[in-house]
Amino acid sequence: MGSLDEKTASAEDIIAARDLQVKITNCQCIPAMKVRGYTLNIKRKNTGKSDTDIMVEGNTLLQHCIDAIRLLSAGDVVTFDQIKAKDADNGPVLLPSFSITIR
Repeated sequence: MGSLDEKTASAEDIIAARDLQVKITNCQCIPAMKVRGYTLNIKRKNTGKSDTDIMVEGNTLLQHCIDAIRLLSAGDVVTFDQIKAKDADNGPVLLPSFSITIR
């Protein structure tokens, strides 16, 4: 998520990062893959249930995603799932999900 490499972040850190980007661990190279869309899932600590699934086209958080993230509290979890990207040859790539816990 943008410049975030951690499993925890504040809601404002996530909003500031804004763009979902492909990074390769321990590599200084710039990957040729570009994110084309994903599902944003929000799970609130107090309910233990996923209460939001938002389909996003492209790699940038939409305004209603930002509004939902701003309402999160410590312990809530934002998961980026079903991440679809395209490789250098425009071939489809499905990337692994990842989660960020609000601190």
